[in-house]
Amino acid sequence: MLDTDGRVIDMDRFKSKVNIIEQEFRSVEAEEEQRRLEEEHMRRRVRRKRYEALERARKQEKMQKMRQDRKIRAQILRVSRGVTPTGDSGGGLSGLGSRPGASRSRLAMSASTGILGIDPLSKAEGLYGARNRTK
Repeated sequence: MLDTDGRVIDMDRFKSKVNIIEQEFRSVEAEEEQRRLEEEHMRRRVRRKRYEALERARKQEKMQKMRQDRKIRAQILRVSRGVTPTGDSGGGLSGLGSRPGASRSRLAMSASTGILGIDPLSKAEGLYGARNRTK
């Protein structure tokens, strides 16, 4: 073996020094490998925690959506049956009666009144009432 100046080095003479240097290289490489493994383990843990947090959020969002859907279904059923929720201030469908057909027709009339700004019954009475009065 040659040194930087080109002189021949006797390896047997410096064998203990070479062994110490090689041992230090091995220990440094082992430390680097250990650090790499720890970093990989940490990344996996972070990834797993992030995934679990996303899953919890998805489950919570799904449950909230299911609850909202249940409430909407219950409201639809109450309206179709002619039952109003408690605390209605008279603007609801409490006066529609219990017959489904009657509630739908009254609901349709009240919807057209709100949309068109007219009362269908008063208009019909006005047209037909005038003809009935002339006879």
